[in-house]
Amino acid sequence: AGATKMSILLSSKSFGTRSLLGDDMAAWQGPAVYVFNDAVFREQDFENLANLAQSNKAEDPAATGRFGVGFNSVYHFTDVPFILSGDHLAILDPHRQYLPAGVTVAGPGTRIDLKRKHTLWRRFADQWSPVAGRYGVPRLDQQFSSSFAGTLFRFPLRTADTASKSKIKAKPMPVA
Repeated sequence: AGATKMSILLSSKSFGTRSLLGDDMAAWQGPAVYVFNDAVFREQDFENLANLAQSNKAEDPAATGRFGVGFNSVYHFTDVPFILSGDHLAILDPHRQYLPAGVTVAGPGTRIDLKRKHTLWRRFADQWSPVAGRYGVPRLDQQFSSSFAGTLFRFPLRTADTASKSKIKAKPMPVA
């Protein structure tokens, strides 16, 4: 999909839980898989994520995931994937269990324009902390003044606690 670099990282680190988009998001501040590439999402890519299993990529031979499995495979180990690309942070919550109701008005998650809402990520500093400073993502003490030159996925791993509440999969993901 146009990327020339890619990196995958398994992190066992946990992050703060005081300044999140919603209290229930605290469950997803622990260990995660990070996947980075140097391509920026197109508008169509964000729309495809919002339409979970209804991709229109079959006609595009250069598209990643054009056979329908693609991104949905992350739900084997997370319920709440994060996607930072260009000027946008998207957090998906397909069963609307973790993001507060006011945040998920347009669909199964939220998409935040970080340039227009440039102070929002500081207001919710703990929510931003897991990606801050990774792969060129601005740290909390920096201004989000230019687009992030890539796409960073954060897939927080399902714990025993979140697995017991999951409508997707009731099996936790062990962290080595």
